[in-house]
Amino acid sequence: MQYQWSASVGTDEARMRKTRVRQKKNKRITRRRSMLVWSREWLAFGLLILLAVTVRVVYLLQYKSSVPYYSVAIVDSEFYDNWAQKVASGAGYGPKPFYLAPFYPYVLGLVYAVFGHSLLAGYVVNMILGLVNLTLVYFIARRIFGNWSAAAGIGFLILYAPLMYLEPKLLSEVLTITLSLASIALMIKAVGSDGLLWVLCSGLSLGLACIARPITGLFAAMLVIWFVLGQIRARPLFRFNQMTAFLLGLALPIGLVTARNWLIGGDFVPISTNAGVTFAQGNNEQTKGACVVVLPGFTGAIKTQQQEEMEIAAQALGRTVKPSEASRYWFGIGLKFIKDHPYDYLRLLGNKLIWSLHNRESPCSYNFYAERRLVPVLRFLPMPFSLLLGFSVFGMAIAWKSGKETRILILYVICIFCGLLLFFVTSRYRMPAVPVLAIFAGFGLVRAIEMLRAKQIMAIGKPALCAGVAMLASLVPYAMPPITMEAPVNLGISHMMLGQSDKAIAQFREALRINPHYAYAYRCLADAEAQAGNFRDAIRDYKKAIALNPSDHLAHFGLGMAFSQLLRFHDAIAPFEKAVRLSPSNEEAHNNLAVAYFMTGDYDRAWREVHACMEHGGQPHPEFVRQLSRVMPDPGIEH
Repeated sequence: MQYQWSASVGTDEARMRKTRVRQKKNKRITRRRSMLVWSREWLAFGLLILLAVTVRVVYLLQYKSSVPYYSVAIVDSEFYDNWAQKVASGAGYGPKPFYLAPFYPYVLGLVYAVFGHSLLAGYVVNMILGLVNLTLVYFIARRIFGNWSAAAGIGFLILYAPLMYLEPKLLSEVLTITLSLASIALMIKAVGSDGLLWVLCSGLSLGLACIARPITGLFAAMLVIWFVLGQIRARPLFRFNQMTAFLLGLALPIGLVTARNWLIGGDFVPISTNAGVTFAQGNNEQTKGACVVVLPGFTGAIKTQQQEEMEIAAQALGRTVKPSEASRYWFGIGLKFIKDHPYDYLRLLGNKLIWSLHNRESPCSYNFYAERRLVPVLRFLPMPFSLLLGFSVFGMAIAWKSGKETRILILYVICIFCGLLLFFVTSRYRMPAVPVLAIFAGFGLVRAIEMLRAKQIMAIGKPALCAGVAMLASLVPYAMPPITMEAPVNLGISHMMLGQSDKAIAQFREALRINPHYAYAYRCLADAEAQAGNFRDAIRDYKKAIALNPSDHLAHFGLGMAFSQLLRFHDAIAPFEKAVRLSPSNEEAHNNLAVAYFMTGDYDRAWREVHACMEHGGQPHPEFVRQLSRVMPDPGIEH
């Protein structure tokens, strides 16, 4: 029997064929649209990164031609540079615990080992890390808030000049930002998953950030507290085995540094020992909460700071001290101020909070406003911190309940600002918060535009009020002018290191015009005058430096050297003696005091200073020792 197709069956089959064709066509259209959106997103990201690269190349070229410390490392950068050279040569740090956090100088030492001693190589690596930071910001923001917010966040960072300005400086902040953002990105990826690898790598990255900048440990500690509280409330950030993996990764680099300090340095120091004196610098009667205060007995030079803090601590305690004991002593000095002057401390804390939120970029080692005068491209990047902060607070106010990922970012920002309140406020120490602020700022900008288009005026009110309150801090007159006396001093030191004495003298005089009572500037001016051969002028200015700061052992030493250059050895003895009393471990002062005694015929004391020089690691010139031996044998050797 033959089966007969009905007309309705044929119609249904045709309809189904048309439906399948239409579905395939719609899938192709959807796929094409997705590809188009994906292509547009990546094109926008690529163009933003290209813009960031272009701006950095222009900046580096202008920086090279206009700023003297392109060619020389100064202040903290000099400390890191010298340390990295030792690492590259295989000498390491030496048999003592780390004074500053070690990870950045070891990374820089690896760069020097590959490329040779090249400041430019260090700058380029930092700038590459800066581009990595932009990329991490984009991916974190895109995952949480979407593409437009991510692109806006990168835009904020490109236009915020102080972030890029830090990159061609041999400082640890750029690397710290990279490691912190990497840890956050891995942490966010791990939220809601069961894997252990992401949280292990997140903890490891955060541990490396801690040994690059120890204050990052505050964020790590808050994460642990969050985990414990989450376990109690049955709302954990991670499962128990994930948190164990995170803590293992976190503890590994810190534990290695602690073990090295104990086994090689002979002292129990978790990471570094400069936190105590930094705490005292930020909490005392003289400070206003912004920038570094030079404490009594200190010269202000980072390369002699550990020696000075240990000598002062030893004198106060009446015994020799280990680096960790000196650090505890200076923590005690800061805590004593807080205990004895509680109302002054509360006022100081309020000032620190205002300066933390303020538009001003407070200097530390380098001055943004002084450099902006010299480098034109910095003047064409107009984003002020107050605007970045305002949009970021607006974004936080909208997003803070949206999930764990958002709260991780907010916790990180809070911890950075708590670090500023604990110590003191500088643009450099605030900088690690900026990339995360930009994530929220990008989201805040996009949401504000969407709300305005939808005429959601009431919804925009509360977040806008929060942003406005945060921006009010910038209306308070700042504690110091944009260009402080330290800025021309640092430029002058750079010129002096390049042998440009005349330019150095002009910069030091500019510093004294800003503050005629700046003892350090007088000493630097005298150093430059001595370098130029103007020893009589140098003697005059060393005496002015000593009158303003009698405990500056380097000023006494410089005065003795100036007298020696004029062959006035009788006059040189007193300042050299004062220098060794103030700094007994200064082998150069002992050596030159020995020469002064020799030239004035006091051979017994000359031998005493030769021995003191050698006890502190110095090596007197062999020809001088031979001449001294001819006129008087070494009394310490039996003949």
